[in-house]
Amino acid sequence: MGQVRCGLLRVSHQTSSSSGPQPPGAPLLRRVLLQPGEPVRAEASRKSLTLVELAVGDGITEPRPARLREASSAPARPAPSREAARAAMGEDDVVRRTIPAPADETFTLLTDLRGHHRWIPLTTTDAPPPPARPGDALIALTAGIFPDRMQVEEVRPPSDDGAPGVLVVRKLGPVLLGRVEITVEPVGPDACTVDWREDVWLRGPLPRQLTRLPLTPPLEAMTALALRRVERQIAERAR
Repeated sequence: MGQVRCGLLRVSHQTSSSSGPQPPGAPLLRRVLLQPGEPVRAEASRKSLTLVELAVGDGITEPRPARLREASSAPARPAPSREAARAAMGEDDVVRRTIPAPADETFTLLTDLRGHHRWIPLTTTDAPPPPARPGDALIALTAGIFPDRMQVEEVRPPSDDGAPGVLVVRKLGPVLLGRVEITVEPVGPDACTVDWREDVWLRGPLPRQLTRLPLTPPLEAMTALALRRVERQIAERAR
């Protein structure tokens, strides 16, 4: 048996006639000669498995099977799930606060997007009236000069069986990009836990992680302040 030399090789496209007829549906046998010079280029016939016999000089190696898939037959990559997105954001990006109010009341307040200016400093919001719905567009304007365009991706109120309520908003620019997720989980008839996650970075040529790092501390401070103000507003309503 001949030795397969290391290096770059050329494949000549000469089909061996000695392999004989193949039964229907059987793999096709192709014999190719390897010569020094250029890279090997593999070929597939139809959609079948091709067995390639590699030859150097007068020697023939053992057949080496190789299956080549057509691009059209490859399954499409599914969109990242909400759980995968949360795992990518990480638990360190969560601001959590227990609110002394029922989960449905707290969720209704947090999904009133027009009212977020009551909790975010120096910010006004332009949004459709509540309740929030997937596809709703909103703009938050900070200090009168800093626009933040967003779109609602998911709204799911808390359920009677204890499942948390979920609000997901996508930031679209022109400066900030990313994802915001607020979950409201019941911890009793008159209390709930609010988790506010923000995965935000600057639009532009710089790597996402590079611009995310300096944004995380001020965003966490802002969301912590917002949740304190939410709790205060709920307490004032209860008086």
